[in-house]
Order: sequence, then structure tokens, then C-alpha cells
Amino acid sequence: MRICTNTCLYGVPPIYSGRVRPPKHGKKFKIADPLTWAEPEFSLELSDLICVQVRVRMWTGLYFMELRGFPST
Repeated sequence: MRICTNTCLYGVPPIYSGRVRPPKHGKKFKIADPLTWAEPEFSLELSDLICVQVRVRMWTGLYFMELRGFPST
């Protein structure tokens, strides 16, 4: 899946403490800002003889916030 670099994803909200309003979203994960990234659950790096390097990282538990005006499916 390709995602635009200005996209934000959100983690699972923390457990409700019983006080005030429960949180709707967890920690923000900005694609363009590696400082907001958690440690990936899976990471793979490959390179070949032509100096091409590919890095794949996988995070779970992230989701897109629903767009206003669009129903969830």
C-alpha cells in the first residue's frame, strides 16, 4: 500500500482510567516524522549487487482517522 507522506495514523487509545472523557485516539504516527514512530514489529533490509537497497518496516495497531462526512464501512 502506498501512503502520502503527509498522512497521519493513530495508535490504539490507552485504557480508560475512569476519569473524565475516555480518549478516542492513541499516539499520533506521522509518516513524514520518524520521531513519532514507535519501534516496528518487523523490519527487513535487502540489497543486491547493483547497490539497490530496500527497507521494509511493519507496525500493527495503527489506523486512519475517519474523514468527516464519510461513513465508515
